[in-house]
Amino acid sequence: MNKKALTKNLLFLFVIVVIVTAIFSAFFVFAELTAVSLVAPAASASISGTYTFNATVTGNSTNMSFYWWNETSSSWKLLCSNDTHINSTSSWCNYDTTGINDGTGYIFNATAQNDTNTTSGVSADVTVDNLGPTATLTIDPTSIRRHQSSTISCSATDTVGVASVEITVLKPDDTSETPCTGTTSCSATYTPVLVGDHDFVCTAIDNADHSGTDTGTLTVRSRSGLGVSLPPEEEEEEEEEIPSAPPSEPSEFDYDLGNLIDYEANETNVTVEVNQTITFVVKGESHTAQIEGIGEDSITIWIWSDPITTTVNLGETNYLDLDANGLEELALTLHSIAEEKATLTFYENKEITIEEPTERNLTWLWIVIGILAVIVLIIIVIGIQKSKKPKRR
Repeated sequence: MNKKALTKNLLFLFVIVVIVTAIFSAFFVFAELTAVSLVAPAASASISGTYTFNATVTGNSTNMSFYWWNETSSSWKLLCSNDTHINSTSSWCNYDTTGINDGTGYIFNATAQNDTNTTSGVSADVTVDNLGPTATLTIDPTSIRRHQSSTISCSATDTVGVASVEITVLKPDDTSETPCTGTTSCSATYTPVLVGDHDFVCTAIDNADHSGTDTGTLTVRSRSGLGVSLPPEEEEEEEEEIPSAPPSEPSEFDYDLGNLIDYEANETNVTVEVNQTITFVVKGESHTAQIEGIGEDSITIWIWSDPITTTVNLGETNYLDLDANGLEELALTLHSIAEEKATLTFYENKEITIEEPTERNLTWLWIVIGILAVIVLIIIVIGIQKSKKPKRR
């Protein structure tokens, strides 16, 4: 073999060695996968919506998979797995976390692998919060007169945690105020001046700034005009007392019970709403009743002709003196309240009796008077006769 051919062969062998060395070196370097660190979410983080899960790799990987687990899970649940977003140092994928129930204490895992190695990294105590809190507004009662009071309450619940609650109200004159605020609940006594609808909103915010609301309306009526909204300037001038009669008596009553003495108690049940009217006769006197307000466990009712107002509690009976004669003629029982309607019974209180004057037999009195008159007359006559007799000498 000549020198030129030997040199050529040696050069070829060198190239082969270099190529093989490069291949083996690349293989061993690529196969080296020593660590994975889950960057997002971090420990104790709160996540929601479509979230980008991200992990860094020490070494090289061909695939990265992300998983979640909590105490209700029996095994790791796959979020996403791909080899698209992979380079020599990091990997990521997007996942809609609404597919995971809201809660705390989640553990997330990033697992990287190549042809020869697999390793993982985790983040613990992660919170998933996609849903807003459930807000509950309570208005009791829902219908009052001006200058009366209603209790307004706002409360909230949330799987993860409630950060704050507040109540706002829009008044009939389009002004607003905030009766109360709190962490998980608040309550306020609301005493309105303006007649009309007062619109309340209970707003709750959770720890992830999600919100939930509940709404309701308080109807405020004029004290001197049942159900009538007066202009504010006229409303301020009205008298703060029970009107002597319904200001606009309806031509037809919602219920006409007639003479209560003709009814048994279970035949006079009526189911009424605020402002509905009932007419009835008891002990020969006609009366009108009108429902003023309905609460959770009581109602307020006005009764004319002599104006009175009374509050009847659920399951109780009130006995009322309708004409200020000292006798409680009317019995009023509240049976139930549902859907802002009250079922009650009007009936005559049969436990009282009114003493009627009776005719007395006065014949004997006249006889006695006659006898006395005769005796007096006889005495007078005898006296006169004695005075006329001559005196003896």
